[in-house]
Amino acid sequence: MVDQYASVTDYVGRQVDVAAFKGWKPGTHKQVTQELVLPGKHGESIAGIEKLLQRFTIELFTEAGSLTYLPLRGSRFMTEARMGYWRTGGDVRSSFSGAMLDVSLNLSNEEAETDPDDERFTSAELLSVSLFGDKVTLTVKVTSRAGTSFEALLPLTVTSN
Repeated sequence: MVDQYASVTDYVGRQVDVAAFKGWKPGTHKQVTQELVLPGKHGESIAGIEKLLQRFTIELFTEAGSLTYLPLRGSRFMTEARMGYWRTGGDVRSSFSGAMLDVSLNLSNEEAETDPDDERFTSAELLSVSLFGDKVTLTVKVTSRAGTSFEALLPLTVTSN
């Protein structure tokens, strides 16, 4: 496994993204929060494997059919969560596995051959799941075409219909 994280060279000649999640740190198991700007701070730009991780997370957490002008984007992962299908870690793993076909296809379809390999999706693995009431924490490892990977704790609060 090759570990690489964004540095100054990751931004030279690249398109960057605005960081929508805060708290991703290499080598730590710190839960992220979804915020564009933290109180008293400024927004952040990301590139490289962090940008890929963010693209993956947004695609996984977007319900299929929920974007009016992009009806094929997203996956059924959050729909199954909202419908109350998750009772055990195995249920979450099953939803994650089923969602990966759509997530993989959608991420690959938006990539161009000119995109840097560390921003192009190869795979994602659900390493662990924790369920506690309406709180679900996923540890996910996303790997790029360059062979770089990033593990992140992704928190969810799930309320059923």
